[in-house]
Amino acid sequence: MLQSGAGQLNASGVTMGSLASMAMNMASYTGVDRIVLDRSDLTGNYWFQLRFRPVGRGGTAPVAPNADAPQLPDFFTALREELGLTLDPQSAPVEVLVIDEIERPTPD
Repeated sequence: MLQSGAGQLNASGVTMGSLASMAMNMASYTGVDRIVLDRSDLTGNYWFQLRFRPVGRGGTAPVAPNADAPQLPDFFTALREELGLTLDPQSAPVEVLVIDEIERPTPD
């Protein structure tokens, strides 16, 4: 289970795939629209607490002012420093749904 709040992420029994999804949400929240894939080859479930500087939508000011916030690292730095995980930008094929045409349904 992943629980997140302003500046913290609490995980209990979480897979690396779930953490990758959370990282993708955080990237999107800070204005970086990237897909995050788990390529760690780490299996099993993990328990951890991650503290980071909270940000507002688009990477702006913190959501809730916190006296400790200026000393905390950003989310991606906290991943690297506290959990030893890095996000490496790469190019990879992704599935895309393309809608060429759309029509209103005909009445029966």
